[in-house]
Amino acid sequence: LVLMAIGSDGKIDVFNSHGETHCIVDVFGYFASKGGDRFVPVDPSRLFDTRSGHGTRQGKLAHEQSLEVQVSGRSGVPSSGATAVVMNLTVTEPEAPGHVTIAPAGGATPDTSNVNFGAGDTVPNLSICKLGSGGKITIDGAGGNRHVLADVFGYFASNGDSMRATPPRRVLDTRIGVGSEQAPIGPSRQSELVLAGSGAVPPNATAVVMNVTATEVARPSFISVWPAGEADPGTSNLNLVPGQTIANLVICRIGEGGALTIANELSQCEVIADVLGYFVE
Repeated sequence: LVLMAIGSDGKIDVFNSHGETHCIVDVFGYFASKGGDRFVPVDPSRLFDTRSGHGTRQGKLAHEQSLEVQVSGRSGVPSSGATAVVMNLTVTEPEAPGHVTIAPAGGATPDTSNVNFGAGDTVPNLSICKLGSGGKITIDGAGGNRHVLADVFGYFASNGDSMRATPPRRVLDTRIGVGSEQAPIGPSRQSELVLAGSGAVPPNATAVVMNVTATEVARPSFISVWPAGEADPGTSNLNLVPGQTIANLVICRIGEGGALTIANELSQCEVIADVLGYFVE
């Protein structure tokens, strides 16, 4: 997922540094100076997991098989008033390449994708989806049988916080000691990244939007991001494979001391974070 400020000409730039590739862009919404819904950050919480049957039925999704998931009234989302959900959607153990699409329940499946995967991949992507009939979303897609899970990080409603998009700014790079000591994040070291009042994010910010990248991964693992001062919620933001460099957008409530906790519990890797915006009351 990408959240990006629009330029003065109403455009954004898309840049590819090496070689050639096709690029596909799907729009899921926009932020305006007046009107619209506002963001309410919540503590990260697992909404559903087809591996265990938590919050849904147990078992892999087959090719073009849809699944409705109840969102309203669960994982910090109120039973009424929420219009959209912000969640990290992860696909794991797929048996063939494919994609997963999420959409409001009760409508037609759009020709968009939220997660694209190859056989055997574990791939996450942050997703923002409007809630459909009964406060539900539909999980759909194509390709090999796969498990799907999702962690909620917030929702949109009429009484939340306002988004402030900013030019990208690097706030963390463990390779060179920006925003942290110059050392990998791993089982023996978490990182508390102070953001509120840092210059990239004002002191009154309630949540942050940032692109988090992992590189130089030692062993299979995952990265979790949560508000500082709170217990590990057991959620994930990036899933890691040795030798891979992978990124994902993170939207997370800011915790104690204006900080976030970043952890990699199973191995070591270098972590980079770029702020793209924040939310204020």
